Amino acid sequence: MNTSEVTKVSPDRRGQLKRPSQARSIATFTSILDASTDIIVERGVQGLNTNVVAERAGVNIGTVYHYFPDKTAILVELFRIDQQRRMTHLLEKLREVSDAPDLDQWADDIFGLTIQLRNDHPATAQLRRAFRAVPELVELDRKETDEYLEFFASRLQVRFTGVSKDRARAAARILIEVTATILDISEETGGNAEVFLAEGLTALKSYIHTLERSCQECPRSLLGIGGIPDTLFVDAVRCDLLVRSSDSLVEGADHHNDQHDEQRNPAVVEQHCSPA
Repeated sequence: MNTSEVTKVSPDRRGQLKRPSQARSIATFTSILDASTDIIVERGVQGLNTNVVAERAGVNIGTVYHYFPDKTAILVELFRIDQQRRMTHLLEKLREVSDAPDLDQWADDIFGLTIQLRNDHPATAQLRRAFRAVPELVELDRKETDEYLEFFASRLQVRFTGVSKDRARAAARILIEVTATILDISEETGGNAEVFLAEGLTALKSYIHTLERSCQECPRSLLGIGGIPDTLFVDAVRCDLLVRSSDSLVEGADHHNDQHDEQRNPAVVEQHCSPA
């Protein structure tokens, strides 16, 4: 994405949009967003501009500008809608972690649901790449996800008794962001996507079980060890999980099941938390 084409915006800019109230105006507003989504899927975010949107939606350029001052405003609104749609489906699954009888099955279910949502809405991956390309939009992404991260962290604290609030928040961010990153990369791996997704899920399960074991063995706050900042820790775990998944692709699909599972290293959390 060419960031020079994107106007700098504040995270609250979406609240400044002129939102329609009449049925005809709502239909026009929706057609602009639908046209934008189709363009993103077909051409990527770099192919999105207001002139193309107007042509695809069957409206004049002035109508587009009536609702959206520029391309970035369209992206922000599409992100908001996509985020709301995903959370409507995922929140109940996130809630279930606190008393799920089988953590592996819970991980299978929520991972599968996330994949299904991606397949149902193929513009999601392009929107994520767009938001990570523009600092102001990265901040909006963070603000939009903080609420459900806090909710997920609270459910992890119920599941893993004794886990501190800081540690639960870090674990929630790791599980959500790494899952999204695994899906992002799987879409770029071609014929190896299924292998990559299987390895990614195995890595996530390993982290969940390591979290459970380490909490039983060492209840102290993981973030208090060595003063590791939240964001750096998330990045470190993301790299660890994805490097191990990528390694399995190099080894080949024929060996990604039993042999690789036996050779898997413990998750990075275990390196920082051992019995005192």
